[in-house]
Amino acid sequence: MKTSKIIFVSLLGVIALVILGGFVAARFTGKRNVAGIVNKQIIPSFKVIYIKNCDVSLSYGDSSFISVTGKKDFPFSEINYKLTNDTLRISDIRFSQDSNKRVIIYSTDSLNTIEVVNSDLTIDKFGSKKLRLSSENSFVRFNRNLKDEVAFNSLSIIAKKHSTIDSDDFKTNNLNIFLEKSEADLNITALRISGTLSDSSSISIKQADDISIKKDSTCRISINN
Repeated sequence: MKTSKIIFVSLLGVIALVILGGFVAARFTGKRNVAGIVNKQIIPSFKVIYIKNCDVSLSYGDSSFISVTGKKDFPFSEINYKLTNDTLRISDIRFSQDSNKRVIIYSTDSLNTIEVVNSDLTIDKFGSKKLRLSSENSFVRFNRNLKDEVAFNSLSIIAKKHSTIDSDDFKTNNLNIFLEKSEADLNITALRISGTLSDSSSISIKQADDISIKKDSTCRISINN
């Protein structure tokens, strides 16, 4: 066989292998994309978020948007949210565990107030230095893990009607907390802690330079070093 024919046949073989490899990769890549489809809805920035009957996460971003991740595409027509003036209202978002869907709300550092009712909220990251959290019959988890950075200059927590507040280790200058029929386990390093506990509430906090918490006889305060 002439050299030119050998080169030609070899080239055809290489092309066939490239095409086959691309086909196989596309199939496998397509499956991975199907398993992790992200549906994203851009929204204007907001200062207040009101969350009711939801199981969602909140995170910081350079822009504001709602992200839905899951095995299959999910129509945003089924995401119940409304933005009026500077307040985002979002409600009735709960998925079964086998759906593998997750809703994450991204906000800019303009957000300074969170109101949660009958919901599970995970705060993965936050941009503002001042935050007011109000919770009713809800579970709220701070997942920040920034031991060497002051996460908030001021953090105010109001928890009522059998709410639970939980946190990783992060720093704040001022922590003010009001608990009514609720509990808080706060692994927070604060310079000053103040607040009021009532109606069988309990709190676990770290030692601070200045602690001023009022409580009635039904409440419990645990201070950890």
